[in-house]
Amino acid sequence: MIFYFRREGRLSRDAWYGDCNVEPPSGRVATPKFACYRVRTEVRFNPGPAPAMTSKDADWPAMHDAPNQAHPDGTGVTGTPLAPGASPLISIIYTTYNQEKFASDALRGVLSQTYPNLDIIILDDVSTDRTEEIIAAELENHKHRKDVRFIRNEANLGAFENTRKGLSLAEGDFIVLFNGDDVMLPNMVERMVHVWRESNVSLVTVNARYIDENGIELNRYFRDPGQPFDQSFETLARDGGNAVCFGAGMGFERDIYVRFGWPPEYLTAEDLLIPFYAYLCKGALFIPEPLMKYRVHAQNTAMTLQWERAKDAVDKLLIEAEDFYVHIAHAVLMLSELHGLASSDPMQFGAISGRIQPLLNEQIVEMAKKLVNARIQLHDKGVTDLGKLLVQLRAAGVTEMDATRRTARPGWLARSKHALMTIFGRRS
Repeated sequence: MIFYFRREGRLSRDAWYGDCNVEPPSGRVATPKFACYRVRTEVRFNPGPAPAMTSKDADWPAMHDAPNQAHPDGTGVTGTPLAPGASPLISIIYTTYNQEKFASDALRGVLSQTYPNLDIIILDDVSTDRTEEIIAAELENHKHRKDVRFIRNEANLGAFENTRKGLSLAEGDFIVLFNGDDVMLPNMVERMVHVWRESNVSLVTVNARYIDENGIELNRYFRDPGQPFDQSFETLARDGGNAVCFGAGMGFERDIYVRFGWPPEYLTAEDLLIPFYAYLCKGALFIPEPLMKYRVHAQNTAMTLQWERAKDAVDKLLIEAEDFYVHIAHAVLMLSELHGLASSDPMQFGAISGRIQPLLNEQIVEMAKKLVNARIQLHDKGVTDLGKLLVQLRAAGVTEMDATRRTARPGWLARSKHALMTIFGRRS
């Protein structure tokens, strides 16, 4: 189901996305073929009964990463240079699933943005609670808005695929990802765009103030705004992260996605690889001012928060081991990417590859040592067959993911001490 707010002067979604042989309006680039899929479009706020859907409505192409080509540097999606005072189109991809408790605050934050030229895409991943109803009711109060598309997926895609679907629909020159449990402050996008354009970088990340599930501030930030921060490429390569590596507050140029595609799902997150790609383009910057509220609750998938919630020492070790593996996996892929880029274009990437590759190797060695140490500690605590543990926990994670309509990534960490003891035949 799609609640579609048509932007004047553009083709309907049925024409532009449903049939890629249709020519786009003059001055615009045709949407890449990877974005093609058919949807039933309704150009109205209150559609009443859902229109009949065809069998193709839920068809989501398996291969829909962006092609390996970029738009001309310094231009908008149209290929036309942006005037100094122009307001480029900014896409906000708002993904949500079963977040009825937070839906009103989240949507009001998005709709309150002071930046004038927005392309807001709301993707509800077949929520089984009142999330869709709450969003639709709030949008009824904003019937004048022509910059919002509210889409309810025909089938549950999961967080990863839902985000990629949003990326394929985005029309903006700069893309801001938004989770349906957080809250944007009104000037968040405006500040991001200002830094992006003034500094001519490829990615901008904002700081966040942490709140609990009831919206109460926790006197905690992603980064203490009063303390120095490190946003260098070298730190990302050596340590596996820096100040810009915060997916909840990240915005990036569309060209990154067009050129490099989206990180593979086995990496479980985008907040390391997308900044990596940004540094290979024009760089990345962190805004220390808190411009959003990041909600801490039981369903958070961030490993740091999972580790903090874990009560059992074995659970904490399993989370640490997964974190070390994820960092190694990122670093290995980054090395491969650098090697390929330096080989194909040594003039552009040879020097930076020579500087960054040794730091990535250093990170891999350090993370491997930590992973081995975590496994030794698990062995000492009676977890002797980690391979069997990973297989069974991954299988359990997939089962749970399906049961919850794929709201969380298919993680393998133990949900409880009881689960671990059951797997190993031990009594708690």
